[in-house]
Amino acid sequence: MLKIFYRRFYILLFLVWLVATAGLFVLSVWGDFGTFVTDFKEIVRVGGEEDELVLATKDTVAQATDKALHKAQVARDVVRKKVSGEVHAVEEAVEEGVEKVFKVKVHVSGDDQVEKIVEHKAQSILKQARQHKGAGKLAAISFTEKGDQLVAHLKTSKSVGKVTRFWLDNPTRLVVDLRGDWKNATSRVSRFADSFMYRVIIGMHPDRLRVVFKFEDSKAPAGELPELIYTDDGLDIVVENPAK
Repeated sequence: MLKIFYRRFYILLFLVWLVATAGLFVLSVWGDFGTFVTDFKEIVRVGGEEDELVLATKDTVAQATDKALHKAQVARDVVRKKVSGEVHAVEEAVEEGVEKVFKVKVHVSGDDQVEKIVEHKAQSILKQARQHKGAGKLAAISFTEKGDQLVAHLKTSKSVGKVTRFWLDNPTRLVVDLRGDWKNATSRVSRFADSFMYRVIIGMHPDRLRVVFKFEDSKAPAGELPELIYTDDGLDIVVENPAK
């Protein structure tokens, strides 16, 4: 084991050798230290410029992406407004056309009765066309029961369009959906006594009004889908007892 003095001496000797070797390398390649220092500074400067270029490129890409997203958002809003405006314009044009057509008097040998029938039909069609605008409303619901059959009478502010029906189990339930924009102005729950029906529940959703039939026998098997009867003032739903 060398003494600490000799260890330090050899380290110093190694450093002197390393510096001398580096100096000989620089002199053999660059010729003098001034040229080496100049080239070294240039490398450092270029490296810094490349870092700045990378950062600038990232900023440019981010800005371009933000602009593209903004343009896409604006374009989507414009298209949505345009489509909405065109749909509204088409509805108004259809209604205006119907009014013009049915405002024309029909003269058949001066028969006033024919004119009245045509005018009545025109008003009926216009009334139906106006009813389809805006949200519909369930104004009233009543029930008629006879044996194993229950009829739910739905009175609505506009004619009923698309309706979907399906069964659910555990417990057994029958679901009838009035599709579209609907509001409920009736009692949400209707209860029954001495009936195969337990409750009828009305639920509102953004795209439908749901009528749920819950049976006294909660484990009754699913039956046939109910018959739908479209009436002048709404819809009748004919429900059979699934446990019969």
